[in-house]
Amino acid sequence: MISSAIKHTLIFITWFYTGYSGYSVLRKRAERWSNLKPEQKVEMALDISDVCMQICAAGIKAMNPNLEGERLLEELRRRVEWMKRNRGGKRGFKSV
Repeated sequence: MISSAIKHTLIFITWFYTGYSGYSVLRKRAERWSNLKPEQKVEMALDISDVCMQICAAGIKAMNPNLEGERLLEELRRRVEWMKRNRGGKRGFKSV
């Protein structure tokens, strides 16, 4: 069964990318994003983050089938921290 976060992310991606090409894509994306309430934007960002973590955890599990529970979470944390260190300023902010 698909998790709620994945379902919402797929709905968002479908909603965001359908039916437009070229410059109109950017314009339509900006219009759609600006019409969302701040709470909706935060919820979508959290859902996308959850999906990213689930995908990363699934990749770790695929490479290390014996990892479970706390060890899997520790490896996930290690990889997220590595990404923060190596991509720090590229998105316009640095984690504290």
